[in-house]
Amino acid sequence: MKILRFVIAAAALTVGLSHAAAPEGYYTAAEGKSGADLLNALHGIVSPHQTISYNGLWEAYEKTDATPEGKPWCIYSEFPFATFVQNPGGRPGKIGSYLTREHSFPKDWWGGTRNAAYSDLFHVILGDAHVNGQKGINPLGETDETGRIYGVSKVGPAKEDLGYMGDVFEPADKYKGDFARNYLYVATTYLTGEGHLDCTRSPMIDPDGVSFKSWARRLLLKWNQEDPVSDRERARNDAVFALQKNRNPFIDHPEYADLIWGGPAPRDLLLGADPNYSLEMEKGGHLWTQNGKLADLFKILRAAGLDSVRIRLWTGDEGVNGLDYATEVARRAQQCGLKPYLVIFLSENWSDYVKQPVPKIWAKLNYEEKLKAVEAYAERVTRHFSDHGVPVDYFEIGNEIDFGICGEYEPEWSKRVSTDYMKATIWPREAAIIKAAEAGVRKVRPGAKFTLHLTQWWNPDYCGDFFKTMIGNGVAVDFAGLSFFPTSDLTKKNSLEVFLQKAKTLYTVVRKPLFVCEYGYPSQATFGGQFAAWNRPVVGYALDEVGQEKWLRDFLTAIESAGFIDGAFYWSPEWYASDMWSAFALFDAKGNPKRALSAFSSLPEAAPILPGGR
Repeated sequence: MKILRFVIAAAALTVGLSHAAAPEGYYTAAEGKSGADLLNALHGIVSPHQTISYNGLWEAYEKTDATPEGKPWCIYSEFPFATFVQNPGGRPGKIGSYLTREHSFPKDWWGGTRNAAYSDLFHVILGDAHVNGQKGINPLGETDETGRIYGVSKVGPAKEDLGYMGDVFEPADKYKGDFARNYLYVATTYLTGEGHLDCTRSPMIDPDGVSFKSWARRLLLKWNQEDPVSDRERARNDAVFALQKNRNPFIDHPEYADLIWGGPAPRDLLLGADPNYSLEMEKGGHLWTQNGKLADLFKILRAAGLDSVRIRLWTGDEGVNGLDYATEVARRAQQCGLKPYLVIFLSENWSDYVKQPVPKIWAKLNYEEKLKAVEAYAERVTRHFSDHGVPVDYFEIGNEIDFGICGEYEPEWSKRVSTDYMKATIWPREAAIIKAAEAGVRKVRPGAKFTLHLTQWWNPDYCGDFFKTMIGNGVAVDFAGLSFFPTSDLTKKNSLEVFLQKAKTLYTVVRKPLFVCEYGYPSQATFGGQFAAWNRPVVGYALDEVGQEKWLRDFLTAIESAGFIDGAFYWSPEWYASDMWSAFALFDAKGNPKRALSAFSSLPEAAPILPGGR
């Protein structure tokens, strides 16, 4: 950071030009390490510390954040506040109204729990209440030319090349490195190791709740380089060390940032498949090959670059897609390094865009009884997976639930396409069922992430109303899910550009990252079954194996770089045994991989899972 116009006086435990180095041996455990090893070593060094009470921060600020005259030094506005009093009676309607204890890394991102991070001096800093109000919980970033200036900070739409869409908070250039190193400290101290915080709510953090998204990673490393550590930061590091008994390692050693996060950017995307026909195919003698030899399907998918599987679960314990079958799919997938993502259909067979039948076991229950049954069922199946060694973190409640779920469904087209009608009738009852399922899941997996999955990717206004209604009725929505089968006969405009435009519109309305829960592209123009009409090629992509591969590569590249899509799951890549889907499968009639399977490896690898996080 550039030196302020203030001259910083040297004083014990007061920010000044003089500063002490870290105690001898403080970083010995980190020497010679890089990547995950360095991150874990630093976590072991800085995580144990003395916690300052939230009320005790004001006294601490007089030692850590004072000008030479003993006045507050606020890097949000640089307003010359007279005292360290939080609110002397003013209102935060203008800059300089009063000071506040500001979580520069917003507490809402981890749920606001009053833990050690809640009052950690390295990121809970003096803030101008008015500027803080404008910052809100927006991520760090660089604004476009319309950014609004508040003191020395700005808030406004992100620059086009940032990799993120939405409003961002941009500190003054001379403080950008300060904020970056604060965030790297938080990642090291609180997003690493056992018991780490879950920051899925943060637009800067991946779906795993702990890893920086690629755009955020690039930004923080850039700011760390462009705004070097100043004497003010070093002295503040010493002052905090005297109080908390730990240090910010990225102030003492800014080079650590690149040693940990400076390698090739990991993939932000959960890249998965929906291989639920696999066990039945094996029973029927339909197998798969890799390099000309028979191989386990799940090992092939993992070797191809996938990291997760979307598992279909129907009510009932026995039979295809029943609890026992789905558990075995999850177990096989997990053994091969694929993370399970469970779809709780709340139906005993297929439920989708055109049907949402209630299971027979619940058909005679009244509505209130059904809610209780759904909650108990969701708790039971979630516990079953955990008890069988395949705990699940990602859940989808229902499947293609645009028009209802679990019997609460509108069959008349003229009614169900009216969002006013749906908001007044079906959707509130649907929301209650989804909430019941989520409550059951969270009794076993409190940190579970939830996706709601719709069909109508081409209708972001309808989808937006659906998600807003669900959220307004208390449903937890971590990811807004869509299907995308561009060659289907459901819509005429089917290009990647149109899809991204529609998806972006939905994202700006809902402000939730998206999952593409189902997608696929055929490798031939003629096939049978109920999908026979899904043979409308996208311009530039022939309906052959070359076109399938080209489309898949371009699709993956497009959603990876979009900045608002966090996962995509190819539907039934294994299912070559049926004429209904063999064109879409990623294996030919003999179980050999088609060209398109190689498309997944064209993306960067996902970030490796570290103990307790990434």
